[in-house]
Amino acid sequence: MLFRSAKRLLYVTSEKVSAFSWNAGTVVQDAVFDNNKEELPPEFLDYVDEAPNALYFVLVDIVEEDFHQEMIPYVRGGDRRTLLQRKVAQRYRDISLALTLSLGFETGPRREESILFASFTNTQQIQPWLFALNGKEARVVGVYSVPLLAPTLAKRIGFEQKRFLLVTIQNAGIRQSFVDNGQIRFSRLGQIEGDNMLQRATALAMETNRLQQYLTNMRMLARDGGALDVIIVSPDEALSEFRSACSSNAQISYHIVGFDEACKKAGLKSAPSHLLAERLLLHILAAAQPAHQFADDDHRRYFNLWRARIASLAAGAAICVFCL
Repeated sequence: MLFRSAKRLLYVTSEKVSAFSWNAGTVVQDAVFDNNKEELPPEFLDYVDEAPNALYFVLVDIVEEDFHQEMIPYVRGGDRRTLLQRKVAQRYRDISLALTLSLGFETGPRREESILFASFTNTQQIQPWLFALNGKEARVVGVYSVPLLAPTLAKRIGFEQKRFLLVTIQNAGIRQSFVDNGQIRFSRLGQIEGDNMLQRATALAMETNRLQQYLTNMRMLARDGGALDVIIVSPDEALSEFRSACSSNAQISYHIVGFDEACKKAGLKSAPSHLLAERLLLHILAAAQPAHQFADDDHRRYFNLWRARIASLAAGAAICVFCL
């Protein structure tokens, strides 16, 4: 039917692109493609051909993601858009995958606005796949990253704090995302070394302490602001190790939740067993569709055309009903 389209999810890491289908709380893996070769796998084009009416959600989880906060003068309308476009062009070479988020206004007569600029410093890991989708006239809903999903994910699994550090463990690595007042402020993806899970949990606790100090030194956290809530979404088989290694103190208050519990709270019914926290992230992306994403209108061209057609048909149907 025109008003209903299948949802497909592309999870992009530096090594591969994993393709999934999503339907009513169930994530199914369709295919896996290499992301470290010069040419795009022809099998990917065949995959897109299989579902010409599908909606595509692209989730990126790579190290090369940049966050930069800056104050701008109080301007509105077209002047503000021009200023933000100029700032984006000055910071990023590829402005087709860039995002600006307002973090609010300063008090005082100048009322300067705090802006978070975000993009990827290596878009060549992403662009070939988007160009291929465009070439097939695929409906790309948006390009998202794991940090953009952090506020929604925390809320879906039962945490309502406005300021927190969310730690998720994916096959791509361990992601630490700092959220303040419902907005992502900082995030990084890395690897935690250790011969066993207890050593890795201990290393993560040490890294969290260092990150808390970094956020304080960068004035993202107030020195007298109380303990930072740290939410760790852990594999169920490692819960005891994380709870043993990550002890709350005056600076950090830990909240550790297992994958199974988090999936139940989020409404995820089923997902491939080899997936880690990405199972939750993919579900959140398909079910909630966050408001903010990176892709410009060129990347989303065929989705926007489809959406305009849907709106036109819906308006026509409403007029017909009114006339009866």
